[in-house]
Amino acid sequence: MKRKRLVVFAAINLLLLFAAIFCMVKTCKNNERINSVSSEFRYAETDGKVTLGLTSGKAVEMRFGSNAVCVYDCYLYDNSDVAEILLFVRRYGQENGVTFARKNTELLGEFTLHKAAYKAGIRRRESENLDWDYGKDSRPLVNALSKTIGYAGL
Repeated sequence: MKRKRLVVFAAINLLLLFAAIFCMVKTCKNNERINSVSSEFRYAETDGKVTLGLTSGKAVEMRFGSNAVCVYDCYLYDNSDVAEILLFVRRYGQENGVTFARKNTELLGEFTLHKAAYKAGIRRRESENLDWDYGKDSRPLVNALSKTIGYAGL
């Protein structure tokens, strides 16, 4: 009986080790993807909205507010677009005196969370547009899930 528990415990530890390695590799790939984005952006500002032209040919509308930036229709963009959007938001924010307190992985996690919630039909009206808070997200569950998803590299 004791030997069985030891084998089960060892198997669980091995699975956790493989999961940790997988998450670390995914997070590194996400960071590489963000760092590989070109620093040249094509964007236009009209009526308080910023429209960013992505290298994929899509256009992203967003609005920079006093506490957050809203990315409209975030479910439309894939992972390569997200890296470009994130880097633009950070650079544009810096040029306009806005800094984010959260890391890139947390912001990517929140983007992924919004896309997943929208596709699953969970609170579609709220999950359709992404609000990246400049500081810590005021919603504890969203904050925790964003961190978890981001650090997992998903």
